[in-house]
Amino acid sequence: MLHHSGPLRGIALPLALSGLLAAACADDPEPEAPDGGVEDVADDEDDREPLALDASCTNEELGFTIDYPGDWHVNEDGTLPACSVFDPEPVDLPEDRNLPTDLAVTVRQERVAFDEPDHEDDPTVEVRASESVTVDGRDAEIVMLRATGDGLHAEGLVTHRYRVDRDGQTLVAETHESDGGEDHGAGRGLLDVMMDSLEFTASPAGTPEDEQAVVEPLAGEPSTQDTEADSGAGTLAVTDVDVAAHEGFDRVTLSIAGDGRAGWFAGYDASTSQGSGEPVEVEGETVLRVAVTMATLPPDLPEDIEPWDGERLEAPGDGVVTEVLDDTIFEGHHVLFIGTTGEQPFLVERLDDPQRVVIDVHHD
Repeated sequence: MLHHSGPLRGIALPLALSGLLAAACADDPEPEAPDGGVEDVADDEDDREPLALDASCTNEELGFTIDYPGDWHVNEDGTLPACSVFDPEPVDLPEDRNLPTDLAVTVRQERVAFDEPDHEDDPTVEVRASESVTVDGRDAEIVMLRATGDGLHAEGLVTHRYRVDRDGQTLVAETHESDGGEDHGAGRGLLDVMMDSLEFTASPAGTPEDEQAVVEPLAGEPSTQDTEADSGAGTLAVTDVDVAAHEGFDRVTLSIAGDGRAGWFAGYDASTSQGSGEPVEVEGETVLRVAVTMATLPPDLPEDIEPWDGERLEAPGDGVVTEVLDDTIFEGHHVLFIGTTGEQPFLVERLDDPQRVVIDVHHD
């Protein structure tokens, strides 16, 4: 269940995000709300008939159940976990996992701490309003963002986003609309009532921790020596980076999207930025430098590919990886620095369906 802890208390759920939009589209573009909250506009009602939430979907991987309109479509488990996309039209997901903004409602989990929101320092969006709430007993917030036009999204695209604390990770649900109020099939109120129905059924990984499957390391003999793999022609981008601690090794996964097969160069080296040669501070005793080849600058990528926009990713647990730091793309190489506690043996492999470059850094 969803509860508001600020000015939204007492407003019917379908009106909560309508208030967010009203604040953004008024003559004064900046909403006037107490303490940065969402403006209370109970008279601004959505004229459409509310959609009945008469169907339910369970995401086993992320551990939640959510209701949605029964005549809508939802994705099955595959390219993305089940219950990731809800839309009035049949759902046809791109293989690269980059979702277009015209989908009605999307739900995902980000490996980012709830109290470290990435939108606060993101120059591609401006925060128009935010409000603290709870979702199924967990701390959460509703945020309204407007695209500045400096990123991949068109200027004026409004995003209504829920962020829910999941013990070191964040569940994100959102819908989009234009500055003029043209939504993409959901309506702000519908996202509200869908989130009101959301119930968590398990841990963020989808099962209780003591029942989670053991992840096996990459096959082969790990080494501290440099390693590389060739690539062919194509247009590629790193779209996501994940760090996870496992029994005996830490794994860094680089999700790859685009046309072609990625190659790489990996080895322990000084953390100097390619192109400029300037030193880069990376937490850890040593730095494993990984360069993904065939990388393409964002202006030359297809519109449906959104590159990873994280600059620094802290490693979880007490393993040997301390953090992952993004450098830059230069002459077709996208460099990332992996901070480590020492020159630990490692393995690198390219995996498919979906394509990704996986780096296993072994413990002593």
